[in-house]
Amino acid sequence: MDNLIIALTGPSGAGKTTLSDRLVLEDNFYVPTHTTTRKRRSDDSDNLYRYFSHESFRNEVLLNNFLFWSGDSDIIDKRYGNYYGLLKKDFYDASFHDRLIFYISYKDIETILSLKNAGLNIEIVNLLYRNLRESMVMRLIGNERNHTPEEIKNRIVCAEDYEMKFRKILDSHDVLKIYTDVYNKEETYNIVKTRKLKWGNYYGILGFV
Repeated sequence: MDNLIIALTGPSGAGKTTLSDRLVLEDNFYVPTHTTTRKRRSDDSDNLYRYFSHESFRNEVLLNNFLFWSGDSDIIDKRYGNYYGLLKKDFYDASFHDRLIFYISYKDIETILSLKNAGLNIEIVNLLYRNLRESMVMRLIGNERNHTPEEIKNRIVCAEDYEMKFRKILDSHDVLKIYTDVYNKEETYNIVKTRKLKWGNYYGILGFV
């Protein structure tokens, strides 16, 4: 496939949605409908997710209907925690767009790399923090979702654990890392635009080359 796919990953509040919205608005990217077991949030945009029960999600996993998926526990039979993924049919339905955005977890990295090796034109963008604890607290406290102190603590612990676990994998591949507590929103967007020199004609159709 000739589509350019940007796979966005990173901890809570690092700016994935902000960057994605900018790429959609200004650079003709498209976000296929993803699937999750969590409840809909007030700030979820339309068509961002399909909201599945754990049983429905599990059935799709067993039928091998996901392009990628991951969750808060290692065993899908344990019906707790949140699961996220992208159904193959939603990917295929969106594949006529030249530029796509995947939202992925660190847990999806190895699957995404396998898809890249299989021929999909995927570039991973890792939005992260130089000072993870301090930055996450500041961003999540100011978040309109009104996270509780316990939720913030759990998110920080998970982010530290995942970052440590998957750092070697990320560092050993060509991943664009942007520290969003160092660079502001505009600088982050411009870093991605600058990467066009390596991603070929990413902006060629839009006249930036």
